[in-house]
Amino acid sequence: IAGMLQLLRKQRDLRSLACVAGAFGATQVCMNSFLITWAMTARDASLATAGVIAATAQGAGLVGRPLWGWVASRVDRAVQVLRGLGLLMALSALWIGLLGAQSPDAMLWMVAAAFGLSASGWNGVFLSEVAARSTPGAVAEGTAAAMLPLYVGLIAGPLSFAILSRWTDMSSGFVLLAVIAATGTLCVPRYRAVEKV
Repeated sequence: IAGMLQLLRKQRDLRSLACVAGAFGATQVCMNSFLITWAMTARDASLATAGVIAATAQGAGLVGRPLWGWVASRVDRAVQVLRGLGLLMALSALWIGLLGAQSPDAMLWMVAAAFGLSASGWNGVFLSEVAARSTPGAVAEGTAAAMLPLYVGLIAGPLSFAILSRWTDMSSGFVLLAVIAATGTLCVPRYRAVEKV
């Protein structure tokens, strides 16, 4: 771990991408963990309806991973795709937190799909950008270092969501996710003309 932290300290781009991993990872795990419970408590949805909402998000995530990889390879600017995904997940989480409890089912399904496309679809584009910005010959080390904060996000994200939801309500937890995703979006490094090693 000490070596990974030292690598992050030395390489600014990897440090920025590590921030992205922590924020986006927290958003992803919270979406997958709390969406069903939120639908049942905030919307008084049945378990079956809540399951459809969650399945919509997760199904969209399955589509999102190869889709965004294809888009990133076509535009050759993975950082722009990452920024777009971060913005989409932040807006989706904010919409659920502020408007989701009263919205029509069809609208919620569309937002859930957008949330899943972004919050579960960012990983491959992220890893390709980490590889592109790692030192040649040290891609494995760079990837391991950039992924380290992801695991922090996977633990801290649900804990923060649960604590805030306990104090207020679950909709507030999704507003928190919007802030976390927006923070990760701001951490995405600038575009570089040469992104491939």
